[in-house]
Amino acid sequence: MTSETLLGSIADAPQQQVALLANQRQELTARMKGEVARSNSIDAPTRELHAPSIYCRETFIKAGVGLVFEPAKQAHLGWVLGDLTIIRPDGEQRLTGYESTTIPAGERWAAFAHADTWWTTVHANPTNEQDSLKLRDLLLTPEAVEALQ
Repeated sequence: MTSETLLGSIADAPQQQVALLANQRQELTARMKGEVARSNSIDAPTRELHAPSIYCRETFIKAGVGLVFEPAKQAHLGWVLGDLTIIRPDGEQRLTGYESTTIPAGERWAAFAHADTWWTTVHANPTNEQDSLKLRDLLLTPEAVEALQ
């Protein structure tokens, strides 16, 4: 092996590792979605709040429960009160105590609650819609709406 070949292999290694990790995360997200789909019901009570041009959804996730969240059309904000690991295509993020994050548009992700956790999302709601089914159509990608039907 020449020194150029060795250096090329070393330089390619981080990109290969990133690609491998991304594939593993996608597989884990798919497995979690399958587990959620097999479950008849998951006890994750929700509450909806409305303010002018804002829609807020609070979800209580019991310790040990994993959920998959469908992609939204627009970026939105999420707050955690508890202990939650978010698994995204580009990595994992553990949120503990009281923390916030931005969820990019079009991103499907999974989460696992290590302790009883409140997960709150805040979405723009320019039409001030309050009907849950209409909000789903307004906020989620068409593929996500289809998956939920």
